[in-house]
Amino acid sequence: MPSQRIRRQRDFERVYRAGRKIDAVDFIVYYRANGRECDRLGLSVAKRRIGRAIRRNRTKRLLRELFRRNPHTAVSGDRCRPAVDIVVVPRASMLDAGFRELTQHWLDALRKIEARLNR
Repeated sequence: MPSQRIRRQRDFERVYRAGRKIDAVDFIVYYRANGRECDRLGLSVAKRRIGRAIRRNRTKRLLRELFRRNPHTAVSGDRCRPAVDIVVVPRASMLDAGFRELTQHWLDALRKIEARLNR
C-alpha cells in the first residue's frame, strides 16, 4: 500500500540518524517510531550490493511481501506500541535464502523491535 511506504530522502535520513539498528542474517533493519497510525517500509537496495536490476527488483518484491504478510502489529496483547518507520538494507545473501527462512529472519527482527520499543 503506497501510504505504508517511505519515499522521501529526508524520511530515510531521519530513520538512519535518529533510529536504531538490528543486524539480521540477510538484511539490516533500521527503525524509528514515526508518530503515525501505521508502520511504513522503506527499502534501500543498492546496485553495488545486490547487482543487476532483475536481482534488485526481486529483492524489493520479497521484502514488500514480508512486510505485507507479517505486519508489525501496533497492539500486542493488552499493550499498544507506537507505529514505526522501518528501513531495510538487504544483503546479497538474501536472494540465496528460501522464503521461509527470510520470513523467520523478518519475524526475529520484528520481535527485537517490539522488545526494544516496550522497554
